[in-house]
Formats: sequence, C-alpha cells, structure tokens
Amino acid sequence: MSTSEKGETSPNSGTSQSYKFRSLKKHGGHVTFEFSTLFAVKYEVYFANYSSLFEDYPDITCAVYCCGIEVAEGDPSVSPLDKKVGATIAEIIEFFFAEADNIIVYVCDSLDNRELARKRKFDDWFSRYNDGSYIKHNGVAVIDGNKIYNSLILHNRNEQRHIVANAFDEVNRWAERIEK
Repeated sequence: MSTSEKGETSPNSGTSQSYKFRSLKKHGGHVTFEFSTLFAVKYEVYFANYSSLFEDYPDITCAVYCCGIEVAEGDPSVSPLDKKVGATIAEIIEFFFAEADNIIVYVCDSLDNRELARKRKFDDWFSRYNDGSYIKHNGVAVIDGNKIYNSLILHNRNEQRHIVANAFDEVNRWAERIEK
C-alpha cells in the first residue's frame, strides 16, 4: 500500500464487482476506508482499536479492532440491492487482513432497532465473499435488556484463533451474567 503525504492510500482500483476505495489514516491507529456508489452514497468502513475487549486475557497479543460501517452521505435506500457494496466491504476486510494476526469484532448498531437486519446482511456478505480464509464466530451480549449482536472475524492463519474465540464467547456470556 503506498501512502501519500496526506496519509491517503489507494489500495484498490475497483473492479466490475466492487467500487474503488481509499483509506484515510486517522490518529490513534484508527483507519477509515471510504467509497462512493454509482447512486451517490458514500460509505465509511472504519477499524478502531478495541484491545480493551480482551484486557483480562493477557495471552491474547493480537491487534483487536472494532469494525463499523456508516453511511457518510446519501440515502442507501435508493439502491438497496447494490451488490457492489457488499463486495467492496469484503475487499476492504480482506485488505485489512493483510496482517493475519488482526482481529475484527463487528457490533450491530441497535439505536434504530435494525440490529437484526444488520446481522443478517453481514452474515450474508460473509458467506457470499469468504473464500475460506476467515473464521467468524457470532455472539449476542445482553446489555441493559438489549440484545447486542456481534461477530468475531479471524484469519484462519491466526495462531491465537482458538484462545481468541474462547475469550470472545466468555465475554458475551459475561455480559449476560451481569444482566441477570
């Protein structure tokens, strides 16, 4: 990946299946990728440091990131069946996993009560675009009576994949015990 003086990179050039995206280097090690659709919808896919999730697990030394997908501009409802969006997000995740030890946690936003739809969409994208290189563990944390759907994504070459998956399951169970 080549970086310009502004901290911008152009990791892909787009294909017939996906949109061109670029990454913007942010402070604190957070990285945001952005792309725009033919329907003038701009998406941002970000990876923020989330190492605090496993702070009680000193054996986990991998970099942990929370992944989020946001609409920065436009109205995605004008193109609900735009398959290039999912393909582009899959390419961004694949690009992000150039470091096989990276760990991604995806949390489905529940502020608008559409978390289950987000979970289904993400599950569909994962099953459609995963070439077998990645492992996904789904979880549900109950916090303040709300179900928070989340997923852990690891590269299958990550040497800590088993202890990370067990810790992820424990964290979700821990949230349920706190709730009760």
